[in-house]
Amino acid sequence: MKQEYRNQIDSGNNEFQANQCNCTEGEIALLFNNIKKELKTDKAYEEFFKQYNADSVDAFIENYASKKARYITYGEMLNKNSEQASIRRQDEAEERLWEIQRKKLFDLECQWRAETIKIPGVDITADFEYWEKNIANCPFLAQITEDEFELYQDYISSDDFFDFKMEYVWMNYNDIKGRYNEHGSLPPWYEYYDLRKGTGSFLILPDVRGEKEEYYLNIWRSYKAAEFDSKIKSVKKDARPFLKSYDIKVIEDFIKKFEDLRMHEYFKMYESELYKSNDEVERAFVTLKDADEEISLPCNTNWRASIIQAARSYEKRKLIEALRNAYSKYKYRLEVGISPETLDQEDDIEWIKEWSDEVKNKIINARVLNNEPADLNF
Repeated sequence: MKQEYRNQIDSGNNEFQANQCNCTEGEIALLFNNIKKELKTDKAYEEFFKQYNADSVDAFIENYASKKARYITYGEMLNKNSEQASIRRQDEAEERLWEIQRKKLFDLECQWRAETIKIPGVDITADFEYWEKNIANCPFLAQITEDEFELYQDYISSDDFFDFKMEYVWMNYNDIKGRYNEHGSLPPWYEYYDLRKGTGSFLILPDVRGEKEEYYLNIWRSYKAAEFDSKIKSVKKDARPFLKSYDIKVIEDFIKKFEDLRMHEYFKMYESELYKSNDEVERAFVTLKDADEEISLPCNTNWRASIIQAARSYEKRKLIEALRNAYSKYKYRLEVGISPETLDQEDDIEWIKEWSDEVKNKIINARVLNNEPADLNF
C-alpha cells in the first residue's frame, strides 16, 4: 500500500475514539458546550485567564473544553473497559460494509463535478459529504451486490488491505485528487476497486463544478475578510502573553489547578492510551492476548514483524467472519423492507446537513454580492 496514506493517520487517533467510545459526537459536543460555558462564566477561572492575551484565552477554552469532554467520556470508558472484542469487531464490520457504497459515491462525485452527470437532490459538492454520513439512505446509490461484496472480501484477504478507515475523509475529493496527482497514491480500497472495476479514469476528470463553487466562495471570503478588518481596527491590541492551547504540559497544569484527582487520572489514561494505540506492536500484543484461539507466530528474524503479522492475519480472519454476518444482515433487512443501519448517529448526520446548508447560503450570498440570482443554478 502507498506509504502516503499510511502516513495520513492522525496522532489524535480518531480510530481509537470512534471504535472504543459508546457515545455519539453529538453527546460529546453537548458536554463540550457545557464545559466551555463553565470556563467562560465561573469566577474560579477569571483571575487565571486575566494573565493572558484575550484571543489566546478563547482558543485555550475551545481546546481545553474539547479535551476535557473526551477525558471524561473516554476516561470513564477506559475505567470500566467492559466492551467485548467480538462486539467491537461486529460493529466495525457493519460500518466497513459501507465502504463499498462510499467508493461508488466517490465515483459519482467525480462525474458530477465534471458535469458529465446530474444527480437529483445534489446541489453543491458538500451534499456528497452529507450522503457519505447518511450512506444507508442515499437514494441514488444501487444496493450492494454479491459481486461487490466478494470483491471487498477479496480486498480484506489480500496483501493490499491496509487498516485505513479514512473517517470523515471518504468524500475529501480535493485531498484525494491532490495526492493522486502529486504522488499517484490512492486510498487502498479505492485503488483495489479501480484496478478490478476499471473505474480509475473518473479521478482524472476535470473539477468543473468545484472551480465554480470556489469562485463564489472566494467572493464571500473576501467580503467577510473586509468586514473583519474594519472591526479589528477598532480593537485595542492585547499585549499579555498567549495561553498555549495545544501544549500538553499547560493542559496538565490547568487540570492540577482547577480539576479534581479523578480528572487528572482520566487525563493520564487518555493521553497514555492515545500514545499506546499508535504503537502497532502494542496493539498486536493486545490482539493476540485477547484472541479466542491459539495463534502460531510466523517465522521471521524480526520478532516485532512476526507479532504484527500474526495479529494482522488473525484480525483479517475475524473481520471477514464478521463481514459475512453483516452482509447477511444487510440483505435480510432489504428483503423484509427495513431500512439498513449505519453506526452514524442522527445528530452527527444532522450536523453535516447543517454545515452543507451553511455552504449553500455562502454561495447564494456571494452570487447576490456579484449581482447574480440568489440560487444555485450556475
